[in-house]
Amino acid sequence: MSRNLATLLQTAFDFDVFIAAPVVATPPTILPPVIGDCPAPALPPGNDNEAPLGAEALLQVLKQKLVIFASGMSRIGDLDAGTFAWNNLRSRGIGVEAGELSSTAVEAIAEAVVIGKTQIFVDSGAFSEFKRSLRNPSQLKGIVHDLFADETEKLLASCQTIDFQRVWLRYEAIKATIAYYLNGDSGIEGSATPDDPDYPRPLFVMPDVVGDQAASLALVERYRAWILEEIEQNQSRPIIPIQVGALTLTQAFDRIIEVLDGRSFIAGIPSNEKSVTPDELREFIRETRPSRLHFLGAASSKTLDPKLEIIASVGHEPEHLSADANICRSQVYGKGIDKSRFRAIVETLYRRSAEAQQATGEIPGWRKIKPGDRLPDGTHLVLKGLKCSLQATDVASQHPGGRVIPDGPLRFAVTAS
Repeated sequence: MSRNLATLLQTAFDFDVFIAAPVVATPPTILPPVIGDCPAPALPPGNDNEAPLGAEALLQVLKQKLVIFASGMSRIGDLDAGTFAWNNLRSRGIGVEAGELSSTAVEAIAEAVVIGKTQIFVDSGAFSEFKRSLRNPSQLKGIVHDLFADETEKLLASCQTIDFQRVWLRYEAIKATIAYYLNGDSGIEGSATPDDPDYPRPLFVMPDVVGDQAASLALVERYRAWILEEIEQNQSRPIIPIQVGALTLTQAFDRIIEVLDGRSFIAGIPSNEKSVTPDELREFIRETRPSRLHFLGAASSKTLDPKLEIIASVGHEPEHLSADANICRSQVYGKGIDKSRFRAIVETLYRRSAEAQQATGEIPGWRKIKPGDRLPDGTHLVLKGLKCSLQATDVASQHPGGRVIPDGPLRFAVTAS
């Protein structure tokens, strides 16, 4: 779908519309920098005869490679806003929690991945469960086991964890819905197809217990077959969190490799509660040089910059580097705002990504649209909801040459020409 578009914020006829008309001028000035906001200067291609990059140059390479996910976007309205603002970007993606997804949200994820080429991060919910256990531990239950349970089951029964079988069902639903969209004919230019399955694989967080290394390793053993299936199917990219505990991070990492007969997974490094210390991270990177890294709960320069500097100081360049955090919490959640939630999220995410601003070449603008109002020529208006077909037809009839285009389930686009 073209990035020069307008999108509906409400399904009623009296609604705000985001006008995204092309701007010929230079891209807007980037607002206060956040880690990953300003792409580093392009570096010339290297060759095997060149000396290794210095720490400062390597740090810029890492910032270019980094993908940041805005997590906490599980609500369907938040998901729509996030995937609108950050679709088809190399450096940005949207994060959700498996247990909070409705069936409609699962469809929206599949549509965003296949049609919008949006990068998606799906958390298992283990961190949310950890936070709940701190507030009210008496309401949580461990895994039930019987008299004949093995040591792994007994260990898991002694800790508070979530039902990962339910999480896996949600992961399977996401993959199945992506396959449905992939095998269907969306009719939208640039969307992935069975003959050209070029879409970003969603990142799935594998089972763990925050702050409990032994239980987390036990969960890897317990769900070994499922994790290997995720790795082999190439329909997702599994993240396995490595918790702090009696073993060093390297020892825990090696144990996971042993269980999984290889290292084809993304190593998740906790960066919030029960986080890894700088010295532990430095030792882990130096000893294992993992090819894939994800920092859980880190997206601001304050938390992420020091970690990237440690990786650069060791002289390591991972193949995959990503991080996630709830970027919109302070801007949108838990307080009154003088605009729609959708609009607040879109504006926040645009401010946090130079790539989004440069890709669209536009400064977001908003105005009221009512029945009978003529939209700017070239506008692409997306209507969503049960009555969107009738609304789309009505809007298109007001514009000479206006067309209604099916644009997904319960979704129609109007081209105003």
